[in-house]
Amino acid sequence: MKNVLQKIIFCLALSFTFGCSSDDNTTKKNELIFEFDKDKFEMNRKAWLSNDFQNYNYFEYHMSSSTGPLEYQIEVRDGIAKNITEPNVKAKSISQIYEDIQSTVNFYTSPDYKPSGKEHYSLFVLYDAEFHYPTYYSLTLYDAPPGGGGFSKEFSEFELIE
Repeated sequence: MKNVLQKIIFCLALSFTFGCSSDDNTTKKNELIFEFDKDKFEMNRKAWLSNDFQNYNYFEYHMSSSTGPLEYQIEVRDGIAKNITEPNVKAKSISQIYEDIQSTVNFYTSPDYKPSGKEHYSLFVLYDAEFHYPTYYSLTLYDAPPGGGGFSKEFSEFELIE
């Protein structure tokens, strides 16, 4: 039994001596991976803005680990958004949603943003083919701790109004 214990201790000592250098793959380095299709975003945003829609309705569905599911009916008149479902909750026009997406991109791609360890984000956006508004977008942080993995928003039932 004593020989077995000595062999285990010897193997552990070897693994710590040779297996734990600062250059191995387990060391977290300050590295950022940010995935986003900027060309598709710019094309759809430009098409949306060129239509200059000022009066429309849509539904917003929001999901995050911190809030759970939220759903709102939004009405935009003369470019001003109003939350019909929850009047005390701020609403955004589609143009403002595009601005939010751009702000997220700017934040994570800024030279001032310093990741703490290795961070991998994906900002994924789907668009309506006819009106060019975002129908869905999500920000995902891979390997996030519980409660910190991102969020998603879905926009549906878009309708132009008089």
